[in-house]
Amino acid sequence: VMQNEEPPREIINVNDVDITPHENILTKAGSSEYSFASALAEQIDNCIQACRHNDRKEIRINVRKAKSSKTDMYLHIDDNGVGMTPQELQGFLTLGVSQSDRQKYTNSDQLTGEISRFGVGAKRAAFFLGPGLRVTTKTAGDDFVYEADLSLD
Repeated sequence: VMQNEEPPREIINVNDVDITPHENILTKAGSSEYSFASALAEQIDNCIQACRHNDRKEIRINVRKAKSSKTDMYLHIDDNGVGMTPQELQGFLTLGVSQSDRQKYTNSDQLTGEISRFGVGAKRAAFFLGPGLRVTTKTAGDDFVYEADLSLD
């Protein structure tokens, strides 16, 4: 701590310190906050926000058995929301990037309300539900579909 009267001290040696959060931040930090229903509601809330300006809102929830396993299941949620550009998708998937931070990626008015105030809910809820998250998205007028995976593997 530097007082106003003290001259700046010379730094002799600086070491880089890796402060990358451990994967447990996604799995353990929110485990007491979620039940299956509340984790699913977090994901559905994202869909509702994405669809709120559409005249016809569609949100579909499917549970599918994995082809490669007798016990593994997939939770698949689709919506007809506005979609995300690659920059918006990156912002959505970055832990700690909040709604106000994501506003920098877009001029859209889609980011309003209580969703994504802290930038961790959707990811933590997804990892409460399973070991990975895949987001597939497309915006109107774009020829490309963008897909990103987050996994504990």
